[in-house]
Amino acid sequence: GQRLLQVLSLSELDDAGRGTFYVDEAQNLIHVRPPSDRSLSTSITLVATKPNAPILEPLIRLRIQANVAVRGLVFEHAALPLGSAALTIQGGVGDQLARNVLVVDVVSRSNNGVGMRIVNASGVTLDRVQLVHNGGKGFFASRVENLLVRDLEISYNCWRVGGYGHYYGWAVGGLKMSNINDAMFIRTSA
Repeated sequence: GQRLLQVLSLSELDDAGRGTFYVDEAQNLIHVRPPSDRSLSTSITLVATKPNAPILEPLIRLRIQANVAVRGLVFEHAALPLGSAALTIQGGVGDQLARNVLVVDVVSRSNNGVGMRIVNASGVTLDRVQLVHNGGKGFFASRVENLLVRDLEISYNCWRVGGYGHYYGWAVGGLKMSNINDAMFIRTSA
């Protein structure tokens, strides 16, 4: 497949050329100018729609959980808002931490938002995880202690930044971590 560039007005659609689209929410229409080597009548076109959920709701949230394993899941093509994550591991405030969480053989790819977010947690292990081709950050972690990461790939994320989504701020980087204590990364590529 080929990702198209979203423009923010109908007039930009003509100016930007082929491989672009414009969403007219008032008319409930999508205007598409396919690449010159594609035809809409012979191609399969996938369109994600916005969820009716609050802006930062993840697909799965483990909130103040302990002794949990997430294994073998694939998150793909979710119409997440840019700041929302496919998988969120989240503690509460203060000493209410998500504890002893294992994430193994999980893939988050080609989602509109963030691949994975971990906040306020202790004793988290990520093993054989792929966070690739997501529209926002691939991976975000903050206030995490005792983090073990093996065979993690964070690649080709942030396609919604710059020209694709008109987001130019620093907060949409591919990998962002802060306040991490006692972490080990083994065979991690970003």
